Amino acid sequence: MQSPSYWKPLRWGNCLSLKKSRTHLIKSFAEVIDSGEYWIRYCLKKTGECFITGEAPAQLKSGELRAVEDKTLLTDPHIQTLRTTFNAQLVEDAA
Repeated sequence: MQSPSYWKPLRWGNCLSLKKSRTHLIKSFAEVIDSGEYWIRYCLKKTGECFITGEAPAQLKSGELRAVEDKTLLTDPHIQTLRTTFNAQLVEDAA
């Protein structure tokens, strides 16, 4: 059985910590909604769904935002479950 195509950008392993959020990378597809000391909440312009970047394992890192072309994957509940359950990280496809 072949894995669904949205699994391909996942790499199993430790999530890298976010050194500094770069909002200029995000402006084209999301808007800042809220922020705290170590996190920023964004809203996707296309769908209105929210995601959070930051230091906590469940929060997305800047490399993960760059890794996916389809930004709706950032709020996909299946992707979030895989990230949390397996300590996975979204990465660019090496192929």
